[in-house]
Amino acid sequence: MGKIFFGITFIFVLQIFFVGLVVGALARLFIPGPNPMTWGRTSLIGVTGALIGGFVAGILGLEGLLAATLQIGAAAGIILYLERR
Repeated sequence: MGKIFFGITFIFVLQIFFVGLVVGALARLFIPGPNPMTWGRTSLIGVTGALIGGFVAGILGLEGLLAATLQIGAAAGIILYLERR
């Protein structure tokens, strides 16, 4: 597939979306106690974190497993930060 914008491919966008949804859903399951955020908000924050991690991975030139790991870490970190505030 061709590049969409700044070297971003459609598959990369789908990867970010699904990584964010999965990390958001897992965060809801693993964070104990009452949760003030809805499922939708948690998933949206997960997608946003994965997007930020994906752009950082692109800037650093990371690909494959390293890029996915950075996306997952960014999404989880943002969710944990906002949950604990």
